[in-house]
Amino acid sequence: LRERSQEAKRLQKFEREEVLSQLVIELPSGKRAQLQDIQGFARLVIVSAGSSELATSVKAAEEWRTELSERAVIVVPVIQDSPAAGNTEDDGSSETIDWLSWRGEKLTDNEKPFMVKPVRNEEWQRWIGEQKEEASVNQDAMVWISLRKDGRVRSSGKGSPNWQRFAQTIP
Repeated sequence: LRERSQEAKRLQKFEREEVLSQLVIELPSGKRAQLQDIQGFARLVIVSAGSSELATSVKAAEEWRTELSERAVIVVPVIQDSPAAGNTEDDGSSETIDWLSWRGEKLTDNEKPFMVKPVRNEEWQRWIGEQKEEASVNQDAMVWISLRKDGRVRSSGKGSPNWQRFAQTIP
């Protein structure tokens, strides 16, 4: 009976990571991709919070941008309190992220973006909400999820990520 329970948990984890791999992001170039398309060369850190908390966390990450970029860390900021957050148009109305400036970033061919934009925010919110429910975390709580290069969950937590720790400990 215990083996069945453990197998069910493993299957559930696999299914959650499979759904995650199908979520869509937008690169600064305007190109869209599923997370599975960037597996193997990027370590994503998904941060989900209300607008002001998210702005603070992204600003803190910017302080470690060089070190995080050297470690192939890419930030995915997911706004959890804005009904219009799923809007993928560049209208400059985001309260937390200046997507117009972000779109203007020019990357060299082998340079990875520091941040990518979640597309269809409601799908991201749903996936994150399911993770919170599974972990018995309040739905309004700020959370972060760090992925390995293979797309599997490396670590997660409540609050803002410790960007300095990521910058200093991720290989």
